[in-house]
Amino acid sequence: MDRETFLGGDPWLNDLGEGEITESQQDTQQRILGIRLIAGYAVGICLVYLAIYALVGLNYLAGFNLVFAGLYTGVRLWPDRGQMRALGIVLMGLGTIHLLANCFLFIPPNTGSHYFILLIPILSLVAIHPSDRFWWAFFSISNLAAIVFLEWARDDFVPLFPIPHEPDHIPYWRAVAVLVTLSLVIIVFRSFHRDLHRSRKALHLSYERSESLLLNILPWSIAERLKGDSEPIADDFEEASVLFADLVGFTEMADRQTAAETVALLNGIFSDFDAAVDRHELEKIKTIGDAYMVAAGVPKPRSDHASALLEFAVEMLEIIEDHNQRTDLSLNLRIGVSTGPLTAGVIGSRKFTYDIWGDTVNMASRMESTGVAGRVQVTAAVAQAAHARFVFEDRGSLDIKGKGPIQAFLLAGQTEGSMASAPNQPQT
Repeated sequence: MDRETFLGGDPWLNDLGEGEITESQQDTQQRILGIRLIAGYAVGICLVYLAIYALVGLNYLAGFNLVFAGLYTGVRLWPDRGQMRALGIVLMGLGTIHLLANCFLFIPPNTGSHYFILLIPILSLVAIHPSDRFWWAFFSISNLAAIVFLEWARDDFVPLFPIPHEPDHIPYWRAVAVLVTLSLVIIVFRSFHRDLHRSRKALHLSYERSESLLLNILPWSIAERLKGDSEPIADDFEEASVLFADLVGFTEMADRQTAAETVALLNGIFSDFDAAVDRHELEKIKTIGDAYMVAAGVPKPRSDHASALLEFAVEMLEIIEDHNQRTDLSLNLRIGVSTGPLTAGVIGSRKFTYDIWGDTVNMASRMESTGVAGRVQVTAAVAQAAHARFVFEDRGSLDIKGKGPIQAFLLAGQTEGSMASAPNQPQT
């Protein structure tokens, strides 16, 4: 069993005896708010008891509370100049001295005066920096020890300067002590519960934004694996299809436009492509300049990968035509598709991407670069896989760099429910 499991994952226990704990700016601001809130309540309580003691003629106790009211006010009004961490310790120290002196000097424990000491270990969690574990432990142990002693000796212990009180009034004093102690705990932690709820809501919104950004970079299944596995992600796929598309004439047109106009146009076109990718349940791999790359059958295999990608290719051409009509431009799209085995995985530890490799990817790129503007050029493997839903024109053999003569086909349309004959096998 490791140390963290043994300690139950509690940050206070796990970090006991270890180095500095880094605190976020939001946590620091909440702790400062807590210190000032506690000091403010302490001032209010001191003033209430000051008035009570003054009314009953216990002027020395009124003066005692006046001194501590002034000290708590100093903590409450202390400017935030990087000393709030020490001020949290000072505040708990003042509270300890105040309450212990109250019990050992003036008010006997049979009145329940020692119940107020319970506040110190609880409020220390709010006021003391997580790295100051010694002080939290010190205030907790010392005050709890004092409570145990005073509770054990409550009927016999006599303070050095006991206040006069009627034995018949002791139950009322104890009830008031319990009520005030619990009320203070509830009030303080209600305030922090509200802040905690706001923080959790903000954290949840931040998490959702982070998840959305992550899923814009990686497929959902890959993102889940990446969050739970430190091993490199690499998968082999026996059958998948890859599409490359390039905007013909875009570079020349961009030279005549401002940067803002170019980006706006490209963003509009690619955003429409992205929406089409989602409709066809494909996987966008990346964009490179004015080129667009999509895959089907990764990371989730599908038997109709070739047909699905061709349906998407047809819609891409329709999207370009629609943009041309709305903008009076004359852009065109050259598309290449290939089918076969490939490897997919996540590259890099910073600005990582989900990418694909293999001869199938290279061939899709070659189909695009040797293709025809406004048409979809495919390999024989694509035509073979999608012949039931599409018809093709045999373009003959193309001399592909690094491959030699390769048979290529142009998409001619979709079948009307009939089974088109399979094209010839590729020539090598």
